[in-house]
Amino acid sequence: MSSLQVIAEQLKQLELEEAEIDEQILSLINNRDKLFAKLSSVNSEIDPFLTKIDGKAADLRAKIDSTDLVAISLASKVRRLDDAQGRLRDALERVDMIIDLKHSITVVKEAIEKKNYALAASSIHRILGPFRNKKMVEVEEESGNVSFRVLMEMEKKVSEGVVKRTQEMKKILEGGNCEDQVVNEALELCKIYPLVNLRKEGLENYCSFLVYSIKNVSGMIETEN
Repeated sequence: MSSLQVIAEQLKQLELEEAEIDEQILSLINNRDKLFAKLSSVNSEIDPFLTKIDGKAADLRAKIDSTDLVAISLASKVRRLDDAQGRLRDALERVDMIIDLKHSITVVKEAIEKKNYALAASSIHRILGPFRNKKMVEVEEESGNVSFRVLMEMEKKVSEGVVKRTQEMKKILEGGNCEDQVVNEALELCKIYPLVNLRKEGLENYCSFLVYSIKNVSGMIETEN
């Protein structure tokens, strides 16, 4: 077969294919109205569904907005409740402190009358200890209670009583009575000094009384020998 025959055959085949495509195009054009009708039918079915979805979405947005408002209101109420609980806790602590102060004042007063300076000093120190580095005005403003000043005045009486008794014990020891009972009482007195904010004086007296204790022991050893 010559080249011209081959080309002729290919042209003939192309013409057949072109004719087939033309038929398909004409068929699509003829079916266009049917396709539009189907699309319109699908749209008419989808539109109510989309409208329903839009309605539900709007309801959901409204519920979310309402929930946000409720959450904000609830958070505000929780904060107010926390503040109220804090104020109540502070009030209860103040009440407990006042009751403790009144009881301590009673205990200290009775202890001073009985010259039980150790009990009086320990009771005072338990209350006043945390406030040693503050001025009395600051303590009263912080606590809102003037009972601290009463305890301060009682502490002064206790320290005066302890100092007076210490001087008496020194006279007894200087008079030659260095028995263990006397020395031990003198040493116990010295332990009260730090509780009434007289640490230096307490240490000096303790060392002084300790000398009498050593002399007493030395004397006992010499007597035995």
